[in-house]
Amino acid sequence: MLDSAKSGRMEIETRNKEDVLIRILPVLNDAFMLRKAPQLVVGCYMLCVVLANKASLEDHVLDNLMEAVTGSWTQTNFVSGITCLSVLSQQKHEKSLPSKVVKAVLRLDNVIEVFEELSGRYAVTGLIIGLIRSCVQENGKRSDPARIPFVGQLIQRAILSDSETIEALTILLQAFSDLQRQGLVADGMGKQLSDLLLQFNESDTLAPLLRKAIENAGVDITQLEMTLETVLQADIMPMEIEDADLLDFISSSQTQDAFAVALEPLSQAAIRSHLS
Repeated sequence: MLDSAKSGRMEIETRNKEDVLIRILPVLNDAFMLRKAPQLVVGCYMLCVVLANKASLEDHVLDNLMEAVTGSWTQTNFVSGITCLSVLSQQKHEKSLPSKVVKAVLRLDNVIEVFEELSGRYAVTGLIIGLIRSCVQENGKRSDPARIPFVGQLIQRAILSDSETIEALTILLQAFSDLQRQGLVADGMGKQLSDLLLQFNESDTLAPLLRKAIENAGVDITQLEMTLETVLQADIMPMEIEDADLLDFISSSQTQDAFAVALEPLSQAAIRSHLS
């Protein structure tokens, strides 16, 4: 249906796809509500993957789909839901995730172990980075104190590559710097981030990456050391990224394979549900 909506003129193709989505999305949302039909729900996850890869959805539509996914999953099918979320998050321009999605992920049992298992087979990095970014954006009396420990586990479990870990640490440093300017590092999220950065600085593995992240974040290292009341490690990261073309090639190859790979666990889940 989406393929048939394609046209030589961009504005016509866009209008055709919007017409298709207007017909599909309400039905999809209704199907997500049928939580006692797990096979149907997994089928909806597969349809979301197809939509994300073929329809060039806007961020607010992707956010709505992600909220629908997290609102439909159970402890028996949430792994398929996580895989679906990873595909949806890759298509977003704004990498932060809806608050409802973050809360739903944090409520899952053993979700860190699930990310560890999936990371070796599927592209979950975009989802993880989005979760980290979203967890440090909310600050206030109602902010969930479980968010920063969750972020710490994601980084410490070595789920991310070195370059991805540097990206995650850069996000933390920028958030901490913002809180620092507001004088909000003595308690709440600021105190949690302070403790977490100190913990990372004591890690033989993470300290060199933290130093690189400080450079990327443009943070005043002297001011940071004064706030943290410590001396940050000055080790130079042993691995320097020199061949950008190679990295671009690898990234391009992974993107081309993402669609087919993402459908695999969902198809297997649908088969298992049918057999049971």
